[in-house]
Amino acid sequence: KAAQIIFEEGIGIPILLGRKDIILELMKEIDFDADIEILDPKNDDQNHKLKEYAKIYWSQRQRKGVTLYASEKLMRERNYFASMMVNVGDADAMISGYSRAYPIVIKPVLETIGKFDGVNKIATTNIMLTNRGPLFISDTSININPTAKELANIAQMTNYTMKMFGIKPVIAMISYANFGSSKSPEAIKVREAVSYLHKISPETIVDGELQTDFALNSSLLKKTFPFSKLAGKKVNALIFPNLDSANSNYKLLKELNNIETIGPIMLGMRKAVHILQLGASVEEIVNIAAVAVVDARQKEKIKLLKEEVDILSLSATPIPRSLNFALAELKDFSIIATAPSNRLAVKTFVYKYNTNLINEAIQRELLRSGQTYYLCNDLRLVHDRKVRIED
Repeated sequence: KAAQIIFEEGIGIPILLGRKDIILELMKEIDFDADIEILDPKNDDQNHKLKEYAKIYWSQRQRKGVTLYASEKLMRERNYFASMMVNVGDADAMISGYSRAYPIVIKPVLETIGKFDGVNKIATTNIMLTNRGPLFISDTSININPTAKELANIAQMTNYTMKMFGIKPVIAMISYANFGSSKSPEAIKVREAVSYLHKISPETIVDGELQTDFALNSSLLKKTFPFSKLAGKKVNALIFPNLDSANSNYKLLKELNNIETIGPIMLGMRKAVHILQLGASVEEIVNIAAVAVVDARQKEKIKLLKEEVDILSLSATPIPRSLNFALAELKDFSIIATAPSNRLAVKTFVYKYNTNLINEAIQRELLRSGQTYYLCNDLRLVHDRKVRIED
């Protein structure tokens, strides 16, 4: 039924994996007669693809105890077969998990597709469609007890995903304590994550450690903690300190207030892959399919930009040798900017719409050294027209 809605509403073109006879029978029951692709990895007609995928998988895993025979056997499983379809470009996105436990589905995805460049650990976020607007909650499904740095990375990936949907992130790092009121390791972990984020990504609107009620009550927050970066702002993302709190809170909101949720949305994957909660509703499947479409398009843009502007060097007037700066720790931007001598080199792998961030960082450093600059907002224009940084 979800595939029918996805197809008829023009969200995407579904490819269904499973027993063809059963799928066709179910389609007949709901008057879904569209000519869509139905694949069964266990059928002989998929042997050619199965062997092709198995060889690719084996080449990735042959030094990890995996044989070619074992690879071929694994490719008969739908989640491995589907992951390889996405991995090689035979499909743009993958949705699974309706009838399988989360850990069973995530394993083949990680083994075949893997993480995005610079991502150490993947995570998930859920969008809660509340009466105060969309509220992102992370990490709802994967990291049991993340470290301070991992927590910071979860916040960064959530920040990027929110921007992907055109939402300006205002992120609260949640704890049972407020701004140093507790010396426990749990509170200190969140505090260290916030300190790390403020250091490497000062442009990001994020603060904590903070209790949930203060995070969601802007007037209370402004009155009690006027120094906070969140003071006077409407928080739309909550990063919880562990899986227990994040998972429990999003499900509590969903059940008590009958709030619609979209997710879990995978963060940090190289391709658009999203895993449903066991027994997800038709509406939840359709929602996550729409997310997968947006995600796939964004990742395609990133791929094209990487191919077009892998390393960009701009001629520049003499810049003091003391002007050295780096943004290497911005995992969700993957940007490195350095100016060791008379040339300014900007190496970027990614995100076109974050060019302003690069500009702002460069501008701050150049202004500190008493210089001005000119730089296009579109890196591809910079590349094509050889825009110069001048006095």
